[in-house]
Amino acid sequence: MKIWPPEASVNDGKFHAFIIKKMSVPKIASLIPSLLKGELEESEEVEYIRTSFLKVTSDKQHVVNIDGEEGDPLPFNAKVLPGHVDVFVPFKNEKN
Repeated sequence: MKIWPPEASVNDGKFHAFIIKKMSVPKIASLIPSLLKGELEESEEVEYIRTSFLKVTSDKQHVVNIDGEEGDPLPFNAKVLPGHVDVFVPFKNEKN
């Protein structure tokens, strides 16, 4: 199962961000199959961007949530810092 765009990689120096436009909860739920298939960027209700810098703002009060951890209120800035995080990927043995 993949939940990222196929062209994304851990060392491409980009955020792959999906902006879900304002819609009802049932409509958001209907996007889950596309998310699980890695095809969310094909939806008209979703804007897909690749960038090395993100600035998120809102006229309403929102708190940043990253990997389930509540953080600071918006605005939120994020910048890709190449080479700052080591990512270990398990070796895939084709015989197993």
